[in-house]
Amino acid sequence: MLLTLVTAGVTFLSLAQTSIQAVTPIQLHWPYPNIIDYEEEVLYENGILGGVVFNCARRFPDTSNSTASAQWVRLAYHDMATHDIQTGTGGLDGSIRFELDRGENIGRGMTLSLRDFRTLQTAFTGMADLIAMGVVIAYQACDGPFIPYRGGRVDAIAAGPSGVPEPQQDLETFTEKFKNQGFNATEMIALVACGHVLGGVRKDDFDTVVEKDFEFFNQVQTYDNTIVTDYLDDTTENPLVASRNQTMRSDLRIFSSDNNVTMESLASRQVFDETCTNLLERMINTVPKDVTLTEVIEPMQYKVGPARLSVSNETDDLVFTTWLRVSAFASNYPRVNDLNPLEKILDAPENPDRTVTLFWNDRRGSFCPSSGCSAPVSDSQKLERVGNGFALLGMEAVRHTFQATVNSTTSISKFWFEIDEHDGSEKVVIDNGGSGYEVEQDDFLVDLAHSARRPGEDSSITLTTITVAVRDARPSPSKVYIQTFDPITPDELPFVPEVKIIDLLLDSTITPKAGYVFYSTPPFGEFTYFDATADFQDGHTLSQQFVRSEMIQILF
Repeated sequence: MLLTLVTAGVTFLSLAQTSIQAVTPIQLHWPYPNIIDYEEEVLYENGILGGVVFNCARRFPDTSNSTASAQWVRLAYHDMATHDIQTGTGGLDGSIRFELDRGENIGRGMTLSLRDFRTLQTAFTGMADLIAMGVVIAYQACDGPFIPYRGGRVDAIAAGPSGVPEPQQDLETFTEKFKNQGFNATEMIALVACGHVLGGVRKDDFDTVVEKDFEFFNQVQTYDNTIVTDYLDDTTENPLVASRNQTMRSDLRIFSSDNNVTMESLASRQVFDETCTNLLERMINTVPKDVTLTEVIEPMQYKVGPARLSVSNETDDLVFTTWLRVSAFASNYPRVNDLNPLEKILDAPENPDRTVTLFWNDRRGSFCPSSGCSAPVSDSQKLERVGNGFALLGMEAVRHTFQATVNSTTSISKFWFEIDEHDGSEKVVIDNGGSGYEVEQDDFLVDLAHSARRPGEDSSITLTTITVAVRDARPSPSKVYIQTFDPITPDELPFVPEVKIIDLLLDSTITPKAGYVFYSTPPFGEFTYFDATADFQDGHTLSQQFVRSEMIQILF
């Protein structure tokens, strides 16, 4: 086993043709595919993963002084190492969580890393995608290059074959294992150098390699190519080069295997950066042959949140909620010009006169006057969370939240936004490429106003009641139910999420109003999100997808 990352892949790109890819703003048609919507958020907005590795921080309270960044990258390589290029099987598929009993996967950082990722799993974003995202975020947090990310990996349900190189093995064995993963001998050298920028060796895991509790491969724990230059200058303290135990000098055997030709080329920082970007991307894209990945997921210039309708608690109206996130790439958002987001070009001036307005059409398709079918921003939040992807890339984003009162009879058919700087410039209309953002149906609603989370008798347990509203003009549904998804409760390997089906019954405690009747669950426990479905006797099915627990109000 190599003690931190080495990389492999199946997409063969000439190193001479590669270059660091800058992120560019994109705009997708709404509603977005679930996987693109969610993984764009995890990569760039929410900061949950970025906060763990921010500034290439040491993992706390791990007394080994290892960094979470290094542990994440090591985990990804060890997961990918099951790939067999001849058969197209194995690769980065999350099988590592079933393989930690093997000697080649020794180290407590493996379990710690899986625990970092487990809470972010969904039905469409599994452990494999999160492990791959971890590599992208880890290098960014350590001032490394941006690695283009694609989603869509499929989680394995059992262990894969062994195959991770181990430091006591000879050069021939290393070369053969890398070849089986898709890399020639020259690429093997570069992969190990790129990987050993971060991390090191723990004495508890390899007491024949190091004498101290922990020794780093690269003495400066941030991304640079001193792992190469110190080796060439013969000043390296890399334990896999300089260990007293010659059998365990795996990096020395690999680096010197072509008389240092590859290492000398990597002494150029530009060559090193381009090579590492290419190889790390190849590593995380190494998947079984029957898996198709998405296009590269880049931050959206304008991103629209879920459109939710609820029945008002106070009136016979509907309450419509959504949000618009605007990424500030240039000095005068929301306009985007030629740019390289890897440069610090934000300096977006605050404009106290700027307004962002929500407009909508009713179900009759007519345009309402602004007094009846528009709403101003109810809240604006600059996304400044420590370690989020926007911050790591030197970007800025603002989320504008809207809560509008909508007539329950005429309802809402589609909506759009308008940004006005009030400086004489042209207004910016954000309308889904001209088609507007369609609200597909208002017959079956997850009713956020009547749903609630409450503390149970045991204060550590939260009990949740989900309520849905069904328009009473429809035939009564034959079945109403939710499917909950909970990756948190199984807090032990292999961190497989728990899925439950919970039926909803007609709720006589809520008086019908606004043309709706209500169905509720009995109180139940934890979940991260749920899908709600109503099956009707006429054969129709209506649903509301991916409703997150954080949207449900907490009552004490």
